[in-house]
Amino acid sequence: MPDGVAERFELADRQVLKVQSLLRVWATRVISAAKTKTSLAMHVAILEAIEKQDADGTRAAMTAHMDRTGRRLRATIAEPE
Repeated sequence: MPDGVAERFELADRQVLKVQSLLRVWATRVISAAKTKTSLAMHVAILEAIEKQDADGTRAAMTAHMDRTGRRLRATIAEPE
């Protein structure tokens, strides 16, 4: 392999492992204890805006969803296991 390629693959593998670990934490702590009604309502709002071809509404619904998801994920990461 050319110089540096093996190291880049190794770095990529480590990054994938970090993402997998984060998703595992997310799945076990957040999704299993999620407020499913709120989550469903947020997804429905996104879908409805898409169906209406409402770009601003879709953007707003998606932004609200991602903001909430980010807050929950950060809170989960901060929690001791």
